[in-house]
Amino acid sequence: MTRSGRLVSFGYNGFGQLGGGGNKRRYSPQNIRGMGNTRVLTLSCSYYHTIVACVENRTFSFGRNNYGQLGHGDLFDKETAHEVKSLRGMLMTTLACGQYHTCAGASSGRVNTSAELLFCY
Repeated sequence: MTRSGRLVSFGYNGFGQLGGGGNKRRYSPQNIRGMGNTRVLTLSCSYYHTIVACVENRTFSFGRNNYGQLGHGDLFDKETAHEVKSLRGMLMTTLACGQYHTCAGASSGRVNTSAELLFCY
């Protein structure tokens, strides 16, 4: 993450898990496409997919989606960031990726509360 809160990625990219479009390896940091100027709050990565929570209460995912782990209601891989519309407006405070699933915890924003909603895809 850059000082301004923007996300960059590099490395192996076989299924678009770096979010820059395409599936070629990246040997230096490059911007994630599809997130605009949203500021990153937290993120999680697995072997082949990534999920990103932003301070604007928006969550994005990209990469391999063979079991619906991106949360978009389909099985299509995404090579750029796509917003998870079912999570729009929720402050996601906890994210975890497994190889074939993603879990996301949302906070109500109240003081001293832990994640109260858990979504698994």
